[in-house]
Amino acid sequence: LIDVSKAKVIEETGSLGGSVSVTPALSSDTVAALEERQMIYSDSSKVTKGWVKHLSAGERAMGGATILGGIFSQTTYIPDSQPCSFVGESYLYALRYTTGTAWQLHVFDDPDPDANGDEVLEKVLIGKTASAGASLHVGDSPNRATLHATKNDSSNAAITQENLQGVESKEVGWREM
Repeated sequence: LIDVSKAKVIEETGSLGGSVSVTPALSSDTVAALEERQMIYSDSSKVTKGWVKHLSAGERAMGGATILGGIFSQTTYIPDSQPCSFVGESYLYALRYTTGTAWQLHVFDDPDPDANGDEVLEKVLIGKTASAGASLHVGDSPNRATLHATKNDSSNAAITQENLQGVESKEVGWREM
């Protein structure tokens, strides 16, 4: 397994900046080259068996994950250090399913749309209570979906995910009765 726990992806170029180590070395230090390596099945000397991402101390994956448009989405929760507290930090990850890293395009809103070459966010804070999981809604906008995470306090976090590959809601056929 390739450890992508410390991976940092730079917008547009997809540069990994040496944050992922693979043997034999990648053809270039980019998330695209990492994805290409993960998809090699014909050369047994280069086959990898997937990726692993170690979460922060105390962080736990919550509920089921979703995959849509090449993006693996998972909610996590870090409980407060106080034993009787019911709050903590709940996050939503959006990772490229083939690499376990952020992709070279922002999936979450770009924190600085005027800047190029910033680090692509792989997770966002969605609240202070745990989320049991997420559901996806594909509307009429191509290449985007809304992820709804219902939290334990009955509130809902709606996060728009963009730059999803091949995702659109449309009529695929019509039949007169």
